[in-house]
Amino acid sequence: MLGVEMEEPTITILLVEDDPSMLDGIKDLLEMTPLQADDTVYQASVLTAYDGLAGLELIRTHTPTPDLIISDIMMPRMTGYEFLHEIRKNINWLQIPFIFLTAKGEKGDYEVGRLSGANLYITKPFDSDTFIEQIKTQLHRSLKLRALQHQHIEDLKKHILQVLNHEFRTPLTYVTAYYEMLEDGVNRQGNEVDYQGYLRGIQAGCIRLSSLVEDFLQVISLMSGETEAHFDRDGKPIPDIGDFVQEAIRQVKLKAKSSNVELEFLCAPELPTTWGTRDGLHNAIRRILDNAIKFSADSTQTKTVYVSVSANEKNILIEIKDEGIGLPDHIQNEIFDLFFQYNRASTEQQGAGTGLTIAEGIVKLHKGWIEFESQVGQGSTFTIYLPIYAGTVDQPTISTDRIGKTRKKATILAVEDDHNLLAGLEDLLETMDDEYEPDVLTASNGVEGLEILRKRLPDLIISDIMMPKMSGVEFLREVRKNLDWLHIPVIFLTARGEPADKNQAFIGGVDEYITKPYDSDVLLKFVKSQLDRRFRLQSIIGRNFDVLKQSILNLVTPDFRQPLSFVSEYTGKLADDLEDVQTGVELQNSLRGIQIGSTWLKRVIEDLMSLAELKTGEAKLAYSLQTQKIPNIGILLSEFALIHERKLASEGVKVHFTKMDPSVSPVFGDISTFSDSIRRLIEVGVRYCTEQKSNKDIFFSVSQNSDEVYITIQFATPLPSEIYATVQDFLSSSIDNVISRSIELGPNLSIAKGYIDLHNGSISVKNDQNQGCQFTIMLPAYNE
Repeated sequence: MLGVEMEEPTITILLVEDDPSMLDGIKDLLEMTPLQADDTVYQASVLTAYDGLAGLELIRTHTPTPDLIISDIMMPRMTGYEFLHEIRKNINWLQIPFIFLTAKGEKGDYEVGRLSGANLYITKPFDSDTFIEQIKTQLHRSLKLRALQHQHIEDLKKHILQVLNHEFRTPLTYVTAYYEMLEDGVNRQGNEVDYQGYLRGIQAGCIRLSSLVEDFLQVISLMSGETEAHFDRDGKPIPDIGDFVQEAIRQVKLKAKSSNVELEFLCAPELPTTWGTRDGLHNAIRRILDNAIKFSADSTQTKTVYVSVSANEKNILIEIKDEGIGLPDHIQNEIFDLFFQYNRASTEQQGAGTGLTIAEGIVKLHKGWIEFESQVGQGSTFTIYLPIYAGTVDQPTISTDRIGKTRKKATILAVEDDHNLLAGLEDLLETMDDEYEPDVLTASNGVEGLEILRKRLPDLIISDIMMPKMSGVEFLREVRKNLDWLHIPVIFLTARGEPADKNQAFIGGVDEYITKPYDSDVLLKFVKSQLDRRFRLQSIIGRNFDVLKQSILNLVTPDFRQPLSFVSEYTGKLADDLEDVQTGVELQNSLRGIQIGSTWLKRVIEDLMSLAELKTGEAKLAYSLQTQKIPNIGILLSEFALIHERKLASEGVKVHFTKMDPSVSPVFGDISTFSDSIRRLIEVGVRYCTEQKSNKDIFFSVSQNSDEVYITIQFATPLPSEIYATVQDFLSSSIDNVISRSIELGPNLSIAKGYIDLHNGSISVKNDQNQGCQFTIMLPAYNE
């Protein structure tokens, strides 16, 4: 519409300064200056505090959390250093850019401020234009990284949902489709009906589903510590590790042969003993072997998987090397992550990304670890390290030393055109303390640096400025333009020491600026500081991913085992007795068990997917695409009652519908999810209110109070008191909490609440010993 101005988006800046005039001046500068980050112009909302304590209180109480913090150092009650220390202690505030703006301008002050974790250190008096440009740079990078992290979370949600959809619904299709063909064949009674083939199809689906469910449950067991308790109880010396590995190889030979893969085994003589559980260790080795075979499979030529067992002074080494596709460097740190899959579409792999997660978890229980090396097109090598058993049978003592594993690997790209300086820098980095084990990549100019970046992602870049072909400034510009490299900290190490050069570098997005000649100890301190921050941020982001993964994983419960077992048992029995079945009636009776189990299984899987879609936000997206005006909710409910009348009648339930007042307003929503919510609430009531009761009547009614439409489902008998208390607690909880607790009452209540929440509605429950239980859905009235 013409004449309407769009409001500028707002960013929140916290300014901490004990000088009132300075505080007001900087505040005015920030609020009067448009701050552009990427293509968006922001208006600054500036919060102010006179010292660090007041600043901390503002961060704790103000919503939203500040996008940027600017602080003086010398302040009463709490200094800027102490304030920054408190900020960096809180993982929720770790990513907030922090700028020191101070009169302390000595070199030692700068080093202390930067090593404390400040993103910038600006001394008073300062140039306003430069100050604003540096703030823009900090905001741009911070907001962009935050958006990328959010997108990665959303991508992970979609990936997990895709995996669950494919891995659960594909084998479910085997079960349901082959059952339908089996039933159709029984009805036709023809000689050409392949009963055994249909039964094998059902069993194949059950086997694949069972394997999937058991993998998920095993990951849950590893995460919860249950597997560790079993390990502590069942662990024993394993003296025959060579024969043990060879047995694992024998069990995958058939799979290898069908995949055109040969297996070669080499075992050193007189291997020492290790300690563990034979089943657990066999499980881990088999999974890595399966992985090697899967990614080596090639119909055009025979590939080989090499397995060897050897030992050093403290560990037994089991090496599994394949000639498969290999993995690129940038994803090699992710291969043991839950749900990780590489290039699923092109490799047509089955599985949910649990195998290597389980293998690593089991090896860790054995006080061991797995090393992984890979090269695209050349293959991959997994090496399992198991400590040598050094105790007695009664008192096992396991050597847990990991030679060369006490330091964290850190990849550092050094870009310098002076070969002597480059060699010296590489040697210096190799002398870092015990915390990091540097892997130094070198380039002699920015062009070479970019070529390396396209192949490997370092944890830190150290670059000169004055170089041929591409200067450090141009190199930095390219690095900051690429979203895949935006997170990498960059240190300029240069002979250019003018303040203007330094300021422009920080405006360009450099993280640290060190002039030559440099103090080696100081350089290493800054390198360590940047690596510390990088890995801590990485850990926090990884933790957020893990929380999401575990919340989805917990939706898979042992309840899946029952319908799977049911279908498998009846299918197996029918397959064994098929020749003895003489009549169609006998066959129909045998089919009934399979039908019950497959219907039950389908419902369990659909419930899982509904919960996962609510958890990942996919249900919200689908809802937004399917909403419409529902002009007469009463007609919808009566149609629902007619559709489900037969099923409810089979359970002895009679439905009564009170005629709706025609003046009741329409509602706006998705008919499918709304109807599903009604069905699920009825199932909750039927299960808990009418079970073992003679009066199983259900009464529907619709009414309106002001701007809300009420849909009431009344059961003639009440909920048991303990169930009522749990239902009340459920309905008053957040949807995430409800989903995580869905196992308590089954998924129906969780899904119903999730769907009604999408409608901006709510569900309440009342319980009366005389009048029974009443669920009420409250939806906003739709006013055109």
